[in-house]
Amino acid sequence: MPLIINNKIRMKNHIYIIYIIILCLSIHIHGQNKHLQGIWISNNNDVIKINEGGDRSNVLSTNETQEQLNLKISKDSLSFYTQYTKAGSDKTYVSEYNFNIKKMTESKLTLIPTSELSKDFFRNRKEIIFTKQEFNLDNSISFEKLIYRTTPCYGDCSVINLEIDKNRNIFIHRELFNDKINSGNFTGILSENSYNQLIKILQTSNLKMWTFPKKEGHDAPTTTLIIYYNGKRKYFKSMFPPAISQQLINLLYQIGEKTELIRTDKEKQIEY
Repeated sequence: MPLIINNKIRMKNHIYIIYIIILCLSIHIHGQNKHLQGIWISNNNDVIKINEGGDRSNVLSTNETQEQLNLKISKDSLSFYTQYTKAGSDKTYVSEYNFNIKKMTESKLTLIPTSELSKDFFRNRKEIIFTKQEFNLDNSISFEKLIYRTTPCYGDCSVINLEIDKNRNIFIHRELFNDKINSGNFTGILSENSYNQLIKILQTSNLKMWTFPKKEGHDAPTTTLIIYYNGKRKYFKSMFPPAISQQLINLLYQIGEKTELIRTDKEKQIEY
């Protein structure tokens, strides 16, 4: 009888230990997931964006290529993936961009491509070292002026032409889709909050290393950015700007469409 009781106690202890191990592992992975969330940037302008929940809006990109993918995270690996079917088949196929996490700190993430897709995506680089965007700060960038232009597209794109200077002065010419009332020329002072967002993006997104790939396409808007800083002029134009610039472009498009300013009849020649 005592032997049976002892065996039961040992079994309960084993179950309890297994439960604790699983719980600790779960807590570790959950904490790791939380830590991985955000935007990570490499010196080559590669960008990965990891969202909560692993939905399709996770971004895996180089300066030339960008994918929006699902994501699976385990203790020491990441798998960006997409699922699809082929015509005439009910079978589900999965394309996976797999990486080992070689090293991870609060500010740095080193990934090793392990699948054929991930190796091809990063052109057989042995490892990619990313810095979390908020730690990728370059305080030496002194902003002077910025011009942003976007053309029409085949769809509901607004046409935005704007200029912002270091004193927060802003001029916008906008042609909003199906909204003639709020279209036209506008001038004023950019809000301090929007200006601070602008400066933060410029100082944390490898601006000094930016290049826009020459890609041709149809029906999409063409983006032009002219950025003056530190006495320099940087000119960028593309129908398909790289992911490294998307945060800035999204902010400028939002400013161009939504900012409430004073309507003006004065024209301003905005630089091309």
